[in-house]
Amino acid sequence: PLPFFSARKGKIGASRGPHGGATPRRYERPGLSEEEIEEIREAFNLFDTDGSGTIDPRELKAAMQSLGFEAKNQTIYQMISDIDKDGSGNIDFEEFLDMMTAKMSDKDTREDIQKVFNLFDDD
Repeated sequence: PLPFFSARKGKIGASRGPHGGATPRRYERPGLSEEEIEEIREAFNLFDTDGSGTIDPRELKAAMQSLGFEAKNQTIYQMISDIDKDGSGNIDFEEFLDMMTAKMSDKDTREDIQKVFNLFDDD
């Protein structure tokens, strides 16, 4: 597959995935711009603290705590189960993007997600 090219901030180059490889273009979603998908990728990478390419229960719990939510382990495992399509016990980017795409189709949820991005956005 061809690398995913980004002209963000006036620089043209291949976007890099969590392991330095070019992000494939297969992450297009109807109704989402390339910039929104890139923002979702940045959020995913923030939650994937060990750079494994997946969000495990420990990472999801830490992410929830950083956002001010105290979630019990049972709740964390249920959240992962609801999103984890391949049964791996972790959330990969494809699953995370599918969940975010579904959530962002709702205007109110989309505004809430934007608030979360703004918390992490250094730009």
